[in-house]
Amino acid sequence: MALALQVLTLCLVLCGGLCYLDVYAKNITVQVWENDVPMLHNYASTAVDSMSFEVLQYNLFGRPFEVSKDGQSERLQRVPESLHRISETIDVVTFAEADIRTQRDEMLDQFRVFGFNYSTTILHDPDPFTSLLNGGVMVVSKWPIIREAQHVYRNACHYSDCLAAKGVKYARLLKSVDGTAKIFNVFATHMQAWSTPEGRSDRIQQAKQMRQFIDAIDIPHHEPLIFAGDFNVDNHTFGDEVAHLVALLEAHEPRQIGKQAFTSDPHTNVLVGRDGAAISNKCSAQYVANWGPPKDGVFHPSFLTRTTCGMHSEINKSKWLVFVDPDTMCYCPCCPLEWLDYVLYGKGISFLPS
Repeated sequence: MALALQVLTLCLVLCGGLCYLDVYAKNITVQVWENDVPMLHNYASTAVDSMSFEVLQYNLFGRPFEVSKDGQSERLQRVPESLHRISETIDVVTFAEADIRTQRDEMLDQFRVFGFNYSTTILHDPDPFTSLLNGGVMVVSKWPIIREAQHVYRNACHYSDCLAAKGVKYARLLKSVDGTAKIFNVFATHMQAWSTPEGRSDRIQQAKQMRQFIDAIDIPHHEPLIFAGDFNVDNHTFGDEVAHLVALLEAHEPRQIGKQAFTSDPHTNVLVGRDGAAISNKCSAQYVANWGPPKDGVFHPSFLTRTTCGMHSEINKSKWLVFVDPDTMCYCPCCPLEWLDYVLYGKGISFLPS
């Protein structure tokens, strides 16, 4: 049996292009969104049976207000409707950094309007003396969650990441279509940050613990496994590390089709830089200036408030906008372009060759 998996990745806020893979019984359909315009490509296959399953990974950047104030309440309330406009057939959304309970609950209320009536609890540490903050990871679903479990990573963190209960949340889902029901096993995670030797070592240990957690659940071999999350490692710069993590999880990366190359993109995402990248790369003043002039204490960034990527000096926007390709304009001119969020698949799912 060939099961279909649709993969979407989204980081921080909704902007830029999204892509996902559709694998069906009689064909492979790849749909790519560029500026809200869908483009379809079809490939022949010989599958006999299938059920599609659409997964979206989303880092909300919903950090506690004590850390920073980034419009968490306003942004999270708009997430469900925004995702519905992108695709009405999303089955599951896996979240990272859904840290604040009040904003999280308000978001879940809005999700129910669009048929997402099920969710796991937030990843948390049962030992209040080990982690100061919850893990911020949860799974939201259109389909009943018949089991959930979690594992908090132990002895695998450095720096401020140790304050949060980073780990993996498991949701066992039952999807029903036209009288046929199938089980899907979804694992959502948020791994150690920073591309330092300590960070790389921690992510290896976390991937090993995640795999051990999965094996301990003893999932029937024929059931599909889906791994999603913010792995905090760029697939462009550190492809070997990503491949190692995927191998440790005994997972596979879906074949990527479409123009989307990054999940953290300062061209389109004003929040890229708020994580400290603008400060560490020494363009924080330019980054803040690119939010536009504040009105009543509120910034109103837009594509017209950006400056040229890689430039740290002030420029005359009214002059340069005529000549500069919009693709070269950034909110954070010194922030890297990265692919940090992943949706992987394991046993029980067949991706058919084109």
